[in-house]
Amino acid sequence: MASVRSTVGGRVFPARVEGREEARAEYQEAVRAGRTAAHVQLSARHANLFTVALHVAARDKAAFTLSYEQLLAREHGRYRLRLLLDPGQVVQRLLVEARIRDSAPLALVRVAKLRAADSEVDAAAEAPDDPLATVQRPSPTEALVRWEAGEEAQRGLATGDGLRGLLEVRLSRLLPLFNIQTFTNPPKRVDFK
Repeated sequence: MASVRSTVGGRVFPARVEGREEARAEYQEAVRAGRTAAHVQLSARHANLFTVALHVAARDKAAFTLSYEQLLAREHGRYRLRLLLDPGQVVQRLLVEARIRDSAPLALVRVAKLRAADSEVDAAAEAPDDPLATVQRPSPTEALVRWEAGEEAQRGLATGDGLRGLLEVRLSRLLPLFNIQTFTNPPKRVDFK
């Protein structure tokens, strides 16, 4: 995890790292006292699964920013960035941004339609694009993916109390072409003395 910060009521609260139990106890104490508080917990099993709890006063505007770097594995000639979205309730504006940088030019950057979090999809299969997503290409090696859902869109996607789904960005790189020479005659033997 590179950085974590909360912005509540225009004030920015950078995160600090503490032990698991100390952090949870401090968060729970702040909630009991009615103070603004946030708690981020990294999954013990999955290095890229974060649980975020944010406690704010009613009608207060809050934004949560979590930045991290992830090495993507190649599957069927493509790379996939998977983001589990589960805010636990409908929020005024749910925005996810992914900034992608690579050393090679990106050939394709697509965002598959949000799907059920527990569904398995064949990595080689094409999925329809998500209408809530936009992709900007500031340079051949960069992409900015934005997925945004207002309250109405979240209710349309919700199961139960709120939206829960898997957002998947699919990428492919332009690979360099190699010149391959074929010989119709076998090479002559050369002896070195």
